[in-house]
Amino acid sequence: MDNDVLVELVNLCFDTRSAPSIWLRTQIVGLCKKGKPKDDPNSYCTIGLESCLLKFTTLVASRRFVEFGEERGIIPDSQNGFRAEYRTNNNVFVLRDRAQAEGRPLYAAFVDLTNAFPSTNHVALWLKLRRQGAGGKIFDWLRWLYGAMTYVAMHNGEESEAFTAAMGILIGDTCSPVLWALYMADLPDFIPKDADDIKLAGMSITNVEQADDVLLMSSSPEGLLRKLKGMFKWCQKNFMLFNTVKSVVMIFGKRPPELPVFDLGEGGVLAVVREHTYLGFQLSSSGSGMMRLHYDVKEATAKTVSRVIWVVQQLSGAMPVEMLTMLYMALVDPHLVHRCEVVLDESAKARGLLEKVQKVFLRRVLGLGPLSMIAVLFTETGLEPVRYRRVILAVGYLLYILRAPCVYVRLALQEIVDLDQRRYQTWIGRLRAVVQALPGRVEFPPPQELLVERRVERLMEDIVKSMDAALQGEVDATDRLELVHGRTEEDPDGGPPRRVVRKLRHYLRVYNPGHRKALARVLLSSHNLASCRRRYTHNSAWGLRCRFCGAHEESVSHVWLVCGGNGELVTARKNYVLNILRAVTVEEAARIRGLGPTPTLQLRALLDVRILTSSTAEFAYIVQEIAEGVGLAPLEADHVGEGNEEGG
Repeated sequence: MDNDVLVELVNLCFDTRSAPSIWLRTQIVGLCKKGKPKDDPNSYCTIGLESCLLKFTTLVASRRFVEFGEERGIIPDSQNGFRAEYRTNNNVFVLRDRAQAEGRPLYAAFVDLTNAFPSTNHVALWLKLRRQGAGGKIFDWLRWLYGAMTYVAMHNGEESEAFTAAMGILIGDTCSPVLWALYMADLPDFIPKDADDIKLAGMSITNVEQADDVLLMSSSPEGLLRKLKGMFKWCQKNFMLFNTVKSVVMIFGKRPPELPVFDLGEGGVLAVVREHTYLGFQLSSSGSGMMRLHYDVKEATAKTVSRVIWVVQQLSGAMPVEMLTMLYMALVDPHLVHRCEVVLDESAKARGLLEKVQKVFLRRVLGLGPLSMIAVLFTETGLEPVRYRRVILAVGYLLYILRAPCVYVRLALQEIVDLDQRRYQTWIGRLRAVVQALPGRVEFPPPQELLVERRVERLMEDIVKSMDAALQGEVDATDRLELVHGRTEEDPDGGPPRRVVRKLRHYLRVYNPGHRKALARVLLSSHNLASCRRRYTHNSAWGLRCRFCGAHEESVSHVWLVCGGNGELVTARKNYVLNILRAVTVEEAARIRGLGPTPTLQLRALLDVRILTSSTAEFAYIVQEIAEGVGLAPLEADHVGEGNEEGG
């Protein structure tokens, strides 16, 4: 549809309080909640499938309501859900440090509202909006729309009769989030403040919300009970059901000898638990830390997703490395870095669970063995080690806080900066410890400088430089990777070749997966020749002597360019040389010959010629298969021959 026509249509709807009749029919779809029985109607949350043009029109209305709520300050600072530049991490960030720093337990209630969106009363909603100052044709049109909308439910091809509804904000409608935020905007008026409140930079923090997920906080059980009763009263006045079965209380810090009872009278009694899932965080009030359980859950999920990717590859055929790394970043990485902005890696053992998932996946992508070097998993793919990636994202979250409109999270940062200066344990102290534990020296700024945006940007730059220096140092420090020492990459801007630490290397784009993996194993010292195998089998019955000629050490350069002990190998080498001579220019051929009789130098020169990559990968595969068919030479008492060539 032409934009001008679309604008005219939307304005006509607003002006006349009407809409095309096809817009006024919404199909209700039920999604079964996790772990709930499918034969119970209460196990489903509903989503309305609306006309796309209606969604666009309600999006226009939504933006006007957002402007209305934000400009007038109607939506409270405690509401963190469905707001631009607000993150789900913010609530837990606010929760963590203050009460623990004061040495007092933190009592937190996680309140569940039963079917909050579907239970929203239309009359109460419009009345609240009017009292807040809403009005005009968009407001009138939205009221008309909710009254005129009809709904149908479908199942197994059968369709219910159309019906209307006098309650419920549609889940899936573009205007629903802001309508809920405005409906819940008066909640802080019901939550009492007292001397036991958590204070951030002098401001009492009694409650925070993520849409309809409410978190109440106090430093005493009596204070929390008062807030729970205030929440219960809000529910009574706003036609909401306070779910005391799903709502729980956690005590962070020292637990009292006798657990308090949180009795709401007619509302029931809330359970006090040690573990709870809140906004995707696996929280624990016991054991080795508030967030320790989160690592176990995310490790298990990342493993499962990794297996799914490999199952898909078995069904679809081998996928290119570029596609596999893309799937890794889209599906596995989000679990490995989940909530890392708040869940800092205080435990190396816990972080190791996530690192193992990453290493196993990337080794399989490259075709390397379980004992291959770790640095090459990142220098060859361009990815970041999960240890560094989690720290970089945590520092990025610090930058976000400095730029964010969220008042509570900025107050929390100011508070923990102050606490850190007074030597309390804080998020900043944990971040400092994590950064200073990184390989190489990264200067962590003093607490007050963490409130300066440019200084935090420099900290992030220093961490990235430290990561690249550590990876390159590991590569340069071992002769196992001599074939990639001093490697340069072409400058996409036309400049001279330059060293790039992390990049998806050109040889990983070889189409044939067998050839590609064989070449990667040679370059990255994970091949099946004796010079590599003997590194892990020093006490075995296998020696370094070449399995083909028995006269020299079995290195890559010897087997590829010198050894004449196997006729099949010699024939493959001749074909490889012919392919080289056909592909390279006279000058390139002369340059390779001019390197002299040193096989390693000649081999590195061949590997650097991009036009030969496919032929070199094919030759690597042939050599690998020939060697596998012969087997390693036995360990002899005598030494290998005097004319030992260089190589890995």
